[in-house]
Amino acid sequence: MRFASLALLLVVLAPISHGQLVAKPERLPRPSSWVQTDVPYSLVTSDSICDSRSGIYLRTIKESQALTQAPFRFLQEDGKSLEIDPSNVSSPPTSVYSTAFNVDSTGKFYVTIQIGRSVQWYVATFDKYGHFLNKVAISEKFNPWFLLPISNGRFVIGGVKQQVLAEEQHVASVIGIFDSNGEKLKSLSLPDDDTEEVVSKENTVKYVSYSVYNRTIQSGRALLGSDGNAYIFRASSSPKVQVIDQEGNLLRVMTLDTPTNDAWPTDFFAVGNSIAVGYLMSKQKNVCLVEANFTLYDRVTGKALRNFTIPMSPLFFAGMKDRSILYVKTEKKSDLQLGRVSIP
Repeated sequence: MRFASLALLLVVLAPISHGQLVAKPERLPRPSSWVQTDVPYSLVTSDSICDSRSGIYLRTIKESQALTQAPFRFLQEDGKSLEIDPSNVSSPPTSVYSTAFNVDSTGKFYVTIQIGRSVQWYVATFDKYGHFLNKVAISEKFNPWFLLPISNGRFVIGGVKQQVLAEEQHVASVIGIFDSNGEKLKSLSLPDDDTEEVVSKENTVKYVSYSVYNRTIQSGRALLGSDGNAYIFRASSSPKVQVIDQEGNLLRVMTLDTPTNDAWPTDFFAVGNSIAVGYLMSKQKNVCLVEANFTLYDRVTGKALRNFTIPMSPLFFAGMKDRSILYVKTEKKSDLQLGRVSIP
């Protein structure tokens, strides 16, 4: 996961050609003007949701605050924001942990939450003003990492199962369609969803344990296209997009050509009749990109249409909306500022 305030080695990635049919990159400028917002200085995570309303949904983290306990903000283009705090679902108050989130066309906000020390996950719903409406228990036991509301009160949810034993070196992933009661209706898992798991060994005085990270799923996304189909993104080294119709029927699975060998795919958006992927995280540790690749693909064939070199650090890529790339920045720990660059 990326954050807005990384003070690391800065590098520029040049596109690498290795038999991939990716368009020659076009360079986009930095924003020329900025809108002052009412969002206090904070870290901003890489996750953002751009909906049909005039704004974006961000997650901001204050100093010494855990990511899974941080609130969300709906940031409007005029700089005004609305906070949505998942901790409001609990009465009396207790610890609430949240991961995946998304929004529907009416402005309802959905987020996966865990309350207190319970292993149960829920999908919590908030209205467009940030008021908590209800929560539904997810029937299958796994840690959710992405979420998409679809028709008839259903959801596409993806994540990884909970690690039961410290010595486990494989944790299966889960992607499926769940109904309005949290029951799983259909699996959407693909055979290679777990093939790029990264296992880290951790030695302690008394025992050896392992942590397992599945970038394909844990950095995955799901979104609705303008055609009404759901596009489910696997953030693997050779990224894939699974397309299903409104009934959950599989239409196609596309493997996308990548513009560089040096960066991970991290962000996924619908752009008109296209889909877009941001390759915004270096594969080298302790490296923060000064420039990165942002590629538009045909949503039917998966063919790369246009490739852009976009500015990064010290700016922070916040998302994409209406063919504009959105950035946030801060100066001297003041409130965040919002800028945009249009794609010609």
